[in-house]
Amino acid sequence: MFLFKKVKAGALQYVLVVSVIIAILILTFITLMHLHQKVKLKGVLYKKSIENVQYTFDLLETQKINNDNTTKNQLDNTTTTFKNWGIYKIAHVTTTKNNEFFEKVGLLGGFKQKKKALYLQENNKPLAVVGNTKIIGDANIPKLGIKRGNIAGTSYNSNTLLYGKSTLSSTKLPEIENISVLKEYFSSALLNSKVSFFELEEGKHFKNSFKKETLVYNSNYPIYLRNISLTGNILIKSNSNITIHSSAILEDVIVIAPKIIIQNRVKGIFQAFAKDTIEVKSNTTLNYPSALVVVNENKIDNNNSPEISIDDNCQIKGSILLYSTSESMNFNPQVHIKEKTTITGEIYCNQNLELMGTVYGSVYTNHFLTKQFGSTYINHLYHAEINSTKLPIQFCGLPLEHQKYTVAKWLY
Repeated sequence: MFLFKKVKAGALQYVLVVSVIIAILILTFITLMHLHQKVKLKGVLYKKSIENVQYTFDLLETQKINNDNTTKNQLDNTTTTFKNWGIYKIAHVTTTKNNEFFEKVGLLGGFKQKKKALYLQENNKPLAVVGNTKIIGDANIPKLGIKRGNIAGTSYNSNTLLYGKSTLSSTKLPEIENISVLKEYFSSALLNSKVSFFELEEGKHFKNSFKKETLVYNSNYPIYLRNISLTGNILIKSNSNITIHSSAILEDVIVIAPKIIIQNRVKGIFQAFAKDTIEVKSNTTLNYPSALVVVNENKIDNNNSPEISIDDNCQIKGSILLYSTSESMNFNPQVHIKEKTTITGEIYCNQNLELMGTVYGSVYTNHFLTKQFGSTYINHLYHAEINSTKLPIQFCGLPLEHQKYTVAKWLY
């Protein structure tokens, strides 16, 4: 009897091939399991990084943010860098978790849950409402209250003077927390910060991330923005004036000059800072979060007056600010809002405001003033509407006292 039987070489090769295939399959399975665990861990760490960044932004809503540019740690390996950007602040949050990196950039503005329709400073004068005027929402008004007015035979058309609760106002408007920062936009110190300069070219598209240095174009001469696209972390400054044509596309940029003219049918999202005058022509649309800002520290009289003038049929979504240190009384409006123009946001004017259009949001002013039929009427609202109930709850803008910051727009 044969104890051993000769095996053919082909069978051995077959066994060897099968063994190799099985080994490869096992090795592949082990590799896939390792890769799966690695991807799973990577996903967990990346998710944790995202959570840290979002938690940091949520935390900002409960904290007071200083005006200075600061960097501070919120969580382990999470850093927040702040930068002033017009009336807003930019928060750049970065986090690292086991080599997993995540970052987010947000534009922060002042936020208050319950928004007033009106804050009229106490000047020992009542508010007179005339014509189709409506004030819808809570209001701070002078102790002499609201009364029915009459201009050239036109009286108040409604039975209710205020569609909301009234509270007495103070002899001062709520303070703007970053007003000192806003004044710096007209000083040369602004250009001494960490910036890079570039040259404007008509027909070009310039885009700059808020994760990079600010791009600046500075000129002593008038600037005419036409057939150009500017997006992001860009600042345009003139020591003369800036004119913006409807062919210019501006998004998230800041323009600075003593005088700024926004021509007919301009569409964009930007902040305009002027020392003296901002003129907005008809049919202009500025989307949220835009801002029109005049900060003037000269004495105001009837011959020398800063102003923001917005023509008819305009749509402005954002903040309008006229701030002057002058305490002298004058009889000219410093902010004019014409008929059929709608402001969705807020108007802050510590001088005289002539409101002929509609505000879906809040108005803060020292006096109302309107010029009709050759006469000047102090603290009169004529065919105007202020309605805080139509302002989106998410709106944020000027950082007034007792307000927190929250995200107005994600920039990255």
